[in-house]
Amino acid sequence: MARTAPGTLGDYAAVASQDMTENTEASSTGIGAGGRAPGTSSDPPAPPSADGTTIMEAGGAGTETGDGELQNQQPAPHAGGRAPGASSDSLAPSPPDGTTDTEAGGAVTEAGGAGTEASGAGTETGDDEPRHRQPGTEARSLRRRLGIDGILTLIPGSVVLLLVVLAEAALWQEAAWARQGGEPRRPWINIFTRNWTTTSITISTAIVRTIVALQAGLVAALLAAIILESIGAPLRDGPFYSIVRALTVSPLTLLLRSSSWPKGILAFSVYALLVTEVLVTLACQFLSTLLVSDLANAPVVGLSVPLTDTIFLDQSPTFNMVQLWQAPPTSSWTFAEVSGSHLQKGNFDNTGNTYRALLPLNEGRRKRLRRFHGPAPILDSQVACFRPQMRNITMRRPGPLLTGFVGISSGQIGNQMLMEPTSMNINCEIPDGNLYAAGTSLCYPNSGMRPSHMPSLKPGQDISTIPVNIPLDPFYLVNPSRQASEMFVMVNIGSIPAMDGLVPNSTADSHWPDNVWHDDGPWAVASSNLSNDAVRVTACIASLGYKTLTVDINSSVDAREPRVTWDSLAAKYDTGASRIQLGASSKMESFQERGVLSLAPVSQWEHEDKTTQNNDSDYFRRAIEVSFPARLGNLPQQADSGVLLSKITPGAHEVEGTDQAHPAHVDLFHDVLGDTGSPALALQALLTRLCQMAYYERLDRTNTTAPASVSFSSSVLIPVRWTGFSAATALVAAHFVLVVAVTVLFLRLARDSLIGNSWQAVSQAVSEDTRPLLEQAGAMTDKDIEAWAKRRSLGIARPAGLAYRRNGRRALGLLDGKAG
Repeated sequence: MARTAPGTLGDYAAVASQDMTENTEASSTGIGAGGRAPGTSSDPPAPPSADGTTIMEAGGAGTETGDGELQNQQPAPHAGGRAPGASSDSLAPSPPDGTTDTEAGGAVTEAGGAGTEASGAGTETGDDEPRHRQPGTEARSLRRRLGIDGILTLIPGSVVLLLVVLAEAALWQEAAWARQGGEPRRPWINIFTRNWTTTSITISTAIVRTIVALQAGLVAALLAAIILESIGAPLRDGPFYSIVRALTVSPLTLLLRSSSWPKGILAFSVYALLVTEVLVTLACQFLSTLLVSDLANAPVVGLSVPLTDTIFLDQSPTFNMVQLWQAPPTSSWTFAEVSGSHLQKGNFDNTGNTYRALLPLNEGRRKRLRRFHGPAPILDSQVACFRPQMRNITMRRPGPLLTGFVGISSGQIGNQMLMEPTSMNINCEIPDGNLYAAGTSLCYPNSGMRPSHMPSLKPGQDISTIPVNIPLDPFYLVNPSRQASEMFVMVNIGSIPAMDGLVPNSTADSHWPDNVWHDDGPWAVASSNLSNDAVRVTACIASLGYKTLTVDINSSVDAREPRVTWDSLAAKYDTGASRIQLGASSKMESFQERGVLSLAPVSQWEHEDKTTQNNDSDYFRRAIEVSFPARLGNLPQQADSGVLLSKITPGAHEVEGTDQAHPAHVDLFHDVLGDTGSPALALQALLTRLCQMAYYERLDRTNTTAPASVSFSSSVLIPVRWTGFSAATALVAAHFVLVVAVTVLFLRLARDSLIGNSWQAVSQAVSEDTRPLLEQAGAMTDKDIEAWAKRRSLGIARPAGLAYRRNGRRALGLLDGKAG
């Protein structure tokens, strides 16, 4: 490095103090474009002179020869009013008289020893002189260019932003899983059940908005650097853009000054990025509103909890039972079910294997139950109906009664399924045409002929080849005593006039020939010469056995227990919802659509539960049997137990003590029969409802308990849609893309800006083009400075930017090379 020649600094200061108004510029042959020999550093300010004047060396005034003489050389003129090699380092302090003395020449260099080259290769003069960067600017690391704060805002901030978005996505996903009936994992279920959803959204959006604001400030600093170094801006805005690089400001402040940028593709691209970032930043202020818009109250499954009040039936051999047939159901109790396919083929109608678990819970818990593991009574609800062989049928009056023999052939259901005999005598009361409209009589012949077990049928299987393998049959597991399967005879009066056509004298007993009967699916039909059927008869086997077993019950939705309400317009009970729940409609629907729960398959039942060893599997059979209406006292013959499922003829008055079932049961039975045409489904729906009535009537008076594990749903505020979350995620993603794009542009186009460094920002704003403005700006506003500059034609509206000075320093200056 060149050093100052001894004894010359004081002489130079003395000469300079004698003439304060004359500025000399000297350039030496062989001195570089910066006014100093290549590699020399800027000289420090000269010490004050004896009269208080301060002399600043701004360039090289001459060179020192070998004999110590200071030689001056008159510089050549330079565009812009400065001599070649003029420095733009800093303003010189003013002496007491208000004048400023600067040296605009080159540095004093030592020519002894190695010396400096006065001429030769590698040196140029004038405008062709080479320009050099300041030391340390050739290779700056990312950390140095962005600063520690910028690196932390950019990289860890983006990672935190991504983690927050992923956490919210997991919250939305768990909520969707919960709405489908799944059980969310523990961290999320705690958020849902403790109503922390809105709190988590508030915290998450606060973090996101903070990071977005910090990164938006970094984007503003990066864009300011790009504008200064690659686009340019009016000279009056130069200090603003330079200072923004060291601060965290909103991108909106840059957008307000964008109208004065030079035109070009790069300027337009930066403008588009800036506008988008401003819009995204503003929209991010509404992230919380977007996310909260997805929330609504919905049922969520809670964690499994132990339940110690599970109640079982504890029956005594004799009990007083409510009159099931003549009382309306108080509810449509939900249940759990596992079932097979309904089979209708030829003269056989079978509901298929149907197992229904009655829930030992109150109504509120039944409807909210989602998971259950523990003991529960399992009812076999399978019903099979088939066409009987009708022989010696007589209609007796008064009554009327239908008497005769009903036979069952081995080709219909198999003799192995029945105890002897294979035919039975019936005395069924049928509706009186004077009192009842066309209806049905359900008879319960107490002949002791009961099936040993129910068949497990496969779709399309010939009923004459039904395998009988009692130990492996699912029903055998539920009803090992084989005594709970009951035979019912269903007599349906199709038309009173047609039936009268079969009876020559309606006031006396009448024998019907065997040839009046023909087949119609599971029905044996008697017809007269009229087109309408007179009587339709079918025989049905119903499984009424039950056993309490340890089972698993699940549901993905809350159960429904629809009320049976009276329809005044139709003058009947509305049974539509109940029929759907019981699976007794023509439309096949899922358990969720029916509002019932799913029972685990038979193979998963635990049959060796010690709490179920003393079950009375005959309970429901006895409950239904003892609740049949009493026989009419004025009948001369003894009729079988049974009930009339018929409607009273409009205008007729029901006789007190008749065997008529409650209208709610009547409407349920006939609505199912009319909708499906299946007597098996109609009887199954009716018997299931009666068994539920018997069970829940007894439940409150039972004191047997056992442990179970249950999960209930609760209505909580959770995300129920993805609309707001998708919009919020799109905003965050757009912001992230903008940050990456601006960072890449900065690294490529702004190589001399150190983000977050205030000294560099101030230093690069000082140059010979801004010095006149800076000298006046101490007590003036920006508008005052702009007005002052216009009066002096300094051209502060002309484009300016960072440019290398001839001493290697890069500072703010006019891009056209002319001073303002």
